Amino acid sequence: MSETEISETNVLNKENNRLKKLARYEILDTKPELAFNTIANLAANIFESENAAISFVDEENVFYKASASQKFDNVDELCRKVIQNTDVTIVKDNILVPFFIAAPLITPEGFIVGTIHVTSHQKIEPTQKQIEMLKMLAGLVIDKLENRFAMRTTMRTQDNRVNMLVHDLKNPMTTISLQSELIGRMPGLDERSKMIAGKINAQSKNIVESLNHIVSTARSENAAVKLQKGKVDFKSLLNKISNDFGERLNKRILLLKIDAPEVIEVYGDEEKLYLAIEALIKNAIKFSNSGAEIHLICSLSENILNISIIDKGVGIEEGDLEKLFIKFANFNNSPKQLQSSEGLGLLLARTIFELHKGKLWAESAGKDKGTTFHVEIPLR
Repeated sequence: MSETEISETNVLNKENNRLKKLARYEILDTKPELAFNTIANLAANIFESENAAISFVDEENVFYKASASQKFDNVDELCRKVIQNTDVTIVKDNILVPFFIAAPLITPEGFIVGTIHVTSHQKIEPTQKQIEMLKMLAGLVIDKLENRFAMRTTMRTQDNRVNMLVHDLKNPMTTISLQSELIGRMPGLDERSKMIAGKINAQSKNIVESLNHIVSTARSENAAVKLQKGKVDFKSLLNKISNDFGERLNKRILLLKIDAPEVIEVYGDEEKLYLAIEALIKNAIKFSNSGAEIHLICSLSENILNISIIDKGVGIEEGDLEKLFIKFANFNNSPKQLQSSEGLGLLLARTIFELHKGKLWAESAGKDKGTTFHVEIPLR
């Protein structure tokens, strides 16, 4: 394969990954949202303009998620140009749009999925402060999308766990119902015994109906996500995660070091396991200082895969360790950086590992002494 073909393949793969990330946000073809409108209005006020919008760009269309007061004719084309680079784009000499400024919406992985932009009939000379504020608003949009994605994924995974629990309970209750019905039909049974058997049968049926109701109310509008289990080449999964985090690690000047056996085969849901490991590495990156190393170690013992993810970041006090896995928990003694964490990613990771009959816990020597997350999951 020639260098030109390799380059074209890399560009195509990057675009495919960008579109996959955009799809994961579940934002396309949805109505404008109040939060996005508020952010767009802030952008308009910064530049003293009445026209601002937030857009998301897929392979064919540009979707607007905040209402601009006036739609210029070739803004779609300009938005497509914006997602080609990471800098703020400023257009002043366009005949159809006298003034256009846009900040790209850059995901944590480095994919550009859209823009936040301001347009005006008047030519404006933006200040550096205005440009920086627009970039900050772009960051707010991505933070909202990331938090919503984590929340939705966590809820769906929790729904899956509820379904599994209900299934485990329904089987014995159905058996009790059938057996009690058979007992009530036994010849020669006295009336009192028939009455007791009938009550057992009725109550067991009520419990089964209640369990079915729990499942139906637990499902989200997109339905619960079920594990799709199969053989997973875990070493390849780790390599993919390392490659996907490359740009984010470089941006923070961080090193992700992976020590793992060449052959690790796990029976599980590859996509969910990816999300779980991804959440742990995201957490390590978030709370590590620039120039630090994040160390991921895998080892095998009997039928168990042991994983440790070690960072040298802000650390956490012992009393707050278990709160890491609680949504919106209040941390009493830990560094301020931790206070802004919603805990959704770690909750998602723990839920996924538990669905695989595994477990996740954390250890830390205290503030500014780093954190280690330990995972144990059975190979089969």
